[in-house]
Amino acid sequence: MGASGLRMQPRNRLKVLLIEPCFDNKGITVPYIPLPIGLVGAYLLTRMPDVDLKIMRLPEAILQYVEKEKPHVVGISNYLWNTNLCTRIARFVRVTTPDTLIVFGGAESTTEQFDRGLFAEKYASADIFIQHEGEEAFAALMERFEGCGRDRRKLRTLVRELGNCFVVDESGRFEAGPQLPRLTKFEENFSPYLAGLFDDLLADGRFEPLLETNRGCPFQCAYCQQGRSYYNRVYFRPLEHVLKEIDYIAKRVNPALGLIMVDSNWGMYPQDEAIARRLRSKQKSVGWPMHMGGSAGKSHPDRVMKVIKTLGGALTITRGVQSMDVNVLKIIKRTNLSSVDKAFQDFMDEQVAEFILPLPGETKETFLDGICRLQDSGAIVRFLIYPGLLLCNSELNDRSMVEKYGIKTMFRQHQNLCGTVRGEFVCETERSVVETASMGVEDVLYCRSYCVLIDTLFRSDPFCELFHYLRMKGIAKSEYTLGLFKSLAKASHGVKKCFDEYRVSFLEERFVTERDALAYMEKYSEDYYLGAKGGDLLKYSNMLWIEQFDGLLDWMFTKLRGMREWDEAAILEIENLERFFRAVYYDRTALVSRKDPEIRRDFDFDILGWSKSKGGAPLAGFKRPVEMSFRQTKLSASAALTAWQSFGFHRTADHAAPIDTVNRLYLGRLRRSARLRRPLGRPVKAARKG
Repeated sequence: MGASGLRMQPRNRLKVLLIEPCFDNKGITVPYIPLPIGLVGAYLLTRMPDVDLKIMRLPEAILQYVEKEKPHVVGISNYLWNTNLCTRIARFVRVTTPDTLIVFGGAESTTEQFDRGLFAEKYASADIFIQHEGEEAFAALMERFEGCGRDRRKLRTLVRELGNCFVVDESGRFEAGPQLPRLTKFEENFSPYLAGLFDDLLADGRFEPLLETNRGCPFQCAYCQQGRSYYNRVYFRPLEHVLKEIDYIAKRVNPALGLIMVDSNWGMYPQDEAIARRLRSKQKSVGWPMHMGGSAGKSHPDRVMKVIKTLGGALTITRGVQSMDVNVLKIIKRTNLSSVDKAFQDFMDEQVAEFILPLPGETKETFLDGICRLQDSGAIVRFLIYPGLLLCNSELNDRSMVEKYGIKTMFRQHQNLCGTVRGEFVCETERSVVETASMGVEDVLYCRSYCVLIDTLFRSDPFCELFHYLRMKGIAKSEYTLGLFKSLAKASHGVKKCFDEYRVSFLEERFVTERDALAYMEKYSEDYYLGAKGGDLLKYSNMLWIEQFDGLLDWMFTKLRGMREWDEAAILEIENLERFFRAVYYDRTALVSRKDPEIRRDFDFDILGWSKSKGGAPLAGFKRPVEMSFRQTKLSASAALTAWQSFGFHRTADHAAPIDTVNRLYLGRLRRSARLRRPLGRPVKAARKG
């Protein structure tokens, strides 16, 4: 055998299982490739190539592997969205294989804990923790583990010699080793994709790839876990290695899936242009990735714009403004793009704007002023209003910040992430900010309720013709949306009920301790699973159009009619617009019992031609009798239950099919196909202004 050049496999190879578990009860809740543990595993193999390494994602498969293979080491990557699932699996490992070394890493693994007692209790099954970057630390830990005879108890006593590691002793005291320098060079064999570690997950066809091209962030945002000085230097992976990864993934990925860029500032560095060009070539050759997500760079706007244009509309960039108030931005150490050229500003305004509510220093007035100004600055596709969270290892989580700005938090269920593990109920929680010294609970609730409405109106641009009409009439978006919200008392009973239920859930589903939150969620576990409880803003904005579409449209056009003293011509325009929306969303209405595959409607205006026209021509310029047909499409025919389930809300206990949350059925995607059938007259020339 030696003459053939083949090596004998060593006996009793070190068996290492790396996991980043996600709930998979009737559908995978976080369907992404577990890039962090893949990076740790790939680096480990460069140092210890004989390790028997396994990467897994789904809980029951993980438990079966532990029972059968009895790994020497289980490394667990845990985040806000899987913390309790991870600790439940750790308890199973500790009971099933008592001598297995259990190592925790990820954003939640840090000595910077607000409540160390709670942390020690929750992670009682863990042997050792890795904070900050994990590649070098985990590889060194495995070498030392082998060196001390695979004795996990002895390894814990050596923690002061182990970089980036810490332990929690029986008394709850934290003991840590030295901080390692960050990785500055990334070799090709550090890639989990090129090492084949994700081949099974890619073949599965349900897990969306993540790609890292650089690491670190030069900004110091107080709410972010990468805002600490440790992460402020940016280090790049060699361009040729990134391009090889793209080629590798493209040959194996399900083309229906997209790609997530995990860089903190995607698009603002020189090599991003070459990466975008390679991705564009894959779009043309294999049809992937046709949709992408990422966080836009906060500088070099010309390059960011070029990268986005290269990708042909596939990339939805989130514009993280967080707040529009100068004082708030100063407190959280955030700098927004404000002095860039108008072309870029207009371009970015066609993307997604992110806010955090509440932040220290923010008031009801400053928040509403900021979000209204941004509404009126351009064609925002969507607003993402995240709840204020105190994340581990962020500056905002420091006790000094909490006390200075009067930050009060409570525990609640996190994004309806729940399920069972071997018959035991498990769900995730978050510590959300419910008030600050400058923004009380009622003010927070008022602002978040308004955000339910604007999420309904803007997400996927379902009412673009309406807002185009408002613009032609000189009415700002914010004047309409805020006025609509303030007229809630005039809405239908069903619409008002949506907002009432949101208020109740906001106030009642929050608890002082995590233990109380978990007890409540277990009591109502079926309701959380079905989506009757939890869900926050996403659920209630969906509810407005899935269950109350007719009432929503009535409310919207009643408000529009009452905004001005309209003349007869404008009244006719508004009546035509309302008729258009009832036709294009014919399948969403509950007023018609039979959903005809094709319907035809007469109009006084060529609304399609007007909506596609350039130069801001008034609707009056397209006045002519026309007939339009509205044909049902595969998506427009989607039932209400299907729409709910595309967002992860089961709504029925007997639904057994896997839920696809990658292709969410936003209202704007559920339009009928509209086309002009028969123009019945010549267009009427618009009157000259003045």
